Formats: sequence, C-alpha cells, structure tokens
Amino acid sequence: MVYMVAKLRIVLSCLLVASLAGCGGGSQTTSPPDAPAVTGGHGGSAGTGGGPGGVGGGGGGTGGQLSTATSATPPLCIPGASVACACVTGQTGAQTCTSAGTFAACVCAVPGIDAGLDVRASSLTDLGSDIPPAAEAAPEPAVEPAPLIGTESGSEPAVEPGSSSFSDAYPTLEARDAGTGVIDTAMDVSPATRYSTVSAGESCTCGVKADGTIACWGDNTWGEATPPVGTFTSVSVGGDDYACGLRTDGTVTCWGSNTYGESTPPAGTFASVSAGSAFVCGLRTDGTIACWGSNAFGRATPIAGTFLSVSAGFDHACAVSPNNEVQCWGDNTFGEASSQIGVYLSSVSAGQGYTCGVTTNSTVTCWGSNDFGTVSMAPTGTFSSVSAYTNFACGVQTDQTIVCWGSGAYGLTVPTGTFSSVSVGDDYACGLRTDGTVTCWGDNASGQGTPD
Repeated sequence: MVYMVAKLRIVLSCLLVASLAGCGGGSQTTSPPDAPAVTGGHGGSAGTGGGPGGVGGGGGGTGGQLSTATSATPPLCIPGASVACACVTGQTGAQTCTSAGTFAACVCAVPGIDAGLDVRASSLTDLGSDIPPAAEAAPEPAVEPAPLIGTESGSEPAVEPGSSSFSDAYPTLEARDAGTGVIDTAMDVSPATRYSTVSAGESCTCGVKADGTIACWGDNTWGEATPPVGTFTSVSVGGDDYACGLRTDGTVTCWGSNTYGESTPPAGTFASVSAGSAFVCGLRTDGTIACWGSNAFGRATPIAGTFLSVSAGFDHACAVSPNNEVQCWGDNTFGEASSQIGVYLSSVSAGQGYTCGVTTNSTVTCWGSNDFGTVSMAPTGTFSSVSAYTNFACGVQTDQTIVCWGSGAYGLTVPTGTFSSVSVGDDYACGLRTDGTVTCWGDNASGQGTPD
C-alpha cells in the first residue's frame, strides 16, 4: 500500500513538473549507501550511484540539472518517517521509510504549486544544505492610475458643452457651476484667467484681464474679437460687430466695424464708455457726455449737463444725473426714453425698446416695451446691478447671485455661485464671478460663450 502511494506521488509530481523534470520522478541524488537502488525515469542523464548499484533518475525531458548530496552519515530508516532528497533547482523532495525498512522513491515538487506534494521543512527530518530554496514570486509591477480623460493640470476634467441650454436652434453653452454638475470653464483661477470686467455683445464677448489687457472671444468677422494692445480699465462690446475700451490713461480706443464712425472716438479723457447699436456714448472726466456713430433717432445727441453714468442701447441712451434722476434721449416709440418722475436710480441699462435700472433702495424697475415680458416680469428683491439687451435681462442681487427674466430667459440655466457683475448679449449672457473668473450661458454659435 505504501509503495502504491509513493508511485501515485511520483505520477502526480510528473504531471506538475513535467516541463522541468520529465516522467522519471525528477532528478535523483545519490542514494544513501545502505538504501535500495532506485531506478530513475526514462530520459535524461543518470546520476552517480553512491551505494551499491544505485542509479539516480536523470532530469526528464530536456534533462534538468542534478543536485548532488554530500557524503554525510546516512539517516536512520524509521518506518513512516521522511528524509530530504535532492531534486532539480526550484524543487524540494522527500523519501519516506517503508514498513520494510527501506526508503521509497524521492518525491519532488515545486514549492507552492501543490500542497500535497510540497513537502515543507516542518514535516522533514532533515532538509540538508543542498536543497534549493523555493523561488520567490516576482513582485507585480506597480500600476499607474489612469489619467482623467480630457483634463488639464489644475483643472477639472474637461466636458463638451451641452446642446439644449437655450434653444434647439443654436449650439449652446450650459450654465457652468460645480453645484449644478455641469461644465465650468472658470475653474482655473490663475492670474491669466482672472478678469476685472466683462461685456457681452451680439456674438462677441470681451473682458479686461487682471493685468489690464483685453481678451475677446466669439465672432471676429469685422475684427471685433481682435483687441488692441495696451492696458485698459473697462471694455464695452457693441451690438454691431465692434467694441470700445477705456485705456488706463483715460482715452478711448475702438475696434471692429466702423460703418457709421462708431469705432472713431473723439479725443479727450473719459471716466466710462458704453457701446450701443452702431453708436457709442462716453462719460467724460468732467461729467459731460459725448456720443459718436450713427445718430438715427437722435441717439448720438446727448442731453447737456453732468452725469454719474451713461448707457447706450439700440436706438436710445440714458444717463443718471447727480441727483439720481434718469434722463434719456433717442427713440421713444415704446416709452423707453421717457423720464421716470419720482424714480431715483443708482444705475441704468438701456436695451432694445426698453430700459431697466436699479433704484437707490436697491430694487429693479423697468419701462418701455413689454413684448418679451422684460418690464412686467422684473423680479422683486434687492439688486446691485442690472443689464438689459433684447428679449431678456439679468441682475446681480445683493447676495451676489444672478436672476434673469423675460421670455428670452426661458430654457436658460442660470449658474449658481456668487458674482460681482453680469452682462447680457444677444441670446446669451456672461457673469464675472467674485473670484475673477468668467462664466457664460446661452447661445454659443460663434464661441461667444467660451471665455478665452
């Protein structure tokens, strides 16, 4: 029975390590002098018999390298006990003493492959110094984490703009804010991407960067998105493919379309500038107003006097006087240029056929055409600024959040977060966040909603 078990072990060992030792029971060391001669397997070189007529099994198949046992005092053959025997490099082996007082054939195995054949030191009488140690498994190579797709250094992963935030008629740009889970191009707040002001126009947007230079993006058919070099304090994009900027020395420079002379400003120094539809008005440093460009409806002929601010719309313009009263000129078809008796404003914004302003008690009031609900839908609450254009208007509330109204605002996803200003363009708007970054939403057909 013991002999059959030993043979079974040999067969199993052969199956597991055939590629290393063949079917001869693996390599065989010199048999002890008083041990019985053991016949090796077929193939391979024969080992040198240490005892009378001992023939060791050679390495099977391709002939594994033999380990030669040292001439030491032979172990006693105690029935049932095992002693170490040598195998090819990378294997361990053991011989079991039979009930007849003789050693069975050496059983070799690759450590760690079969627990039944892997004879460990704790079960052996003597491993001997010539038994090769088990080969350690090579460590698995470190796996580098996969980079986020479409990301840049210091920025959130990059995401394609949505296509339905404003109207199916246009490629659009969704509101971008981490709180809404949609894209935000304003996540990098390095100095190169911070702005001090932003202005939205018909299909082009411009902003003054933190270093005073101007960056523009969107339609550049007339060169309106190619600003001049130099440093500026403010910029205003007009409704007819042009823009004007107020330089740090107080002079005004305009670029883009000049069909009506709108890009040819007068000499002198100004405190602010506002570009309308083919005409411009600027507040001089002495408080007077100068306008240039198209004078249809008398829109480029301002009222005399001194003012605190001025806003040029499509066919009319309005200004706030030192006593916070509003005076307007130009087209008054819908009452957009009417004086607001008893209404005191801190700021004003002229749109197309209507006007909105922030009162001295921080509420919003609008007058003129209500074709798009921009007058009747004016929100309650307190505001710090307002921007009017064609079919919708937006305002920055005193808590620095943005609210928009008018039929053109339907479908817009107004971004969350805090803002210092907002500017409404033709079917889109851009806001200047309190961290100096710009976020746009609405129509993006010409890239006007993708900040530079």
